[in-house]
Amino acid sequence: MTDRPIPFSPLMVRAILREIEQPGTGKTQTRRYLTGACDDPPAFIADGVVTALDANDRSYRWPRTHGVGDRLWVKEAWRTGRAYDDLSPSEMGGEEPIQYEAGPTRLPLQDGRYRHARFMPRWASRITLLVTDVRVERLQDISEDDAEAEGWPAPQDRAKTGIAEVRDAYPIGWYAALWESLHGPGSWEANPFVAVYGFRPVLANIDNMEAADG
Repeated sequence: MTDRPIPFSPLMVRAILREIEQPGTGKTQTRRYLTGACDDPPAFIADGVVTALDANDRSYRWPRTHGVGDRLWVKEAWRTGRAYDDLSPSEMGGEEPIQYEAGPTRLPLQDGRYRHARFMPRWASRITLLVTDVRVERLQDISEDDAEAEGWPAPQDRAKTGIAEVRDAYPIGWYAALWESLHGPGSWEANPFVAVYGFRPVLANIDNMEAADG
């Protein structure tokens, strides 16, 4: 088991929170670039881990990938109060009040400066993902069910996603538009190989999982 950080946009964090609050309605999968254009899968799954062979046919874990059993602590956009604006995350003691951009708003900290997800320290994370499934596939091999598991919003919420294209009328079209909003024009048509991670989300800091399960 390995502990690793994983970043998400506020939209995807809200989809994860929806799954925690109402299981079966939110996000339980995520796809991440595995490689650029290539004709054959660059890696395979061995014992739940994304694996490849080196020049001497020795297996190794594909860099920066996750395996079944890993715990992923979610990095998301956040703020503290204005009084802490001059402090970097490494200078904080872990007792500072935090407001998450994805909501819900817990404290009136809107006056504090915006902090990108990449700068969220481990102690500030509130969501942990337990990896339950890993596979490698082409991006466009996603099924309708898998697109729903990527966080397909309910009809009344789709206008709030910021993806107001006609393709968002069905799950795969919505996910294609989402992918391009994150990775740029043409990124869906490029159809790269991706690592697909299935997970179970828990509303708890990764270092407090025992208390959450208890």
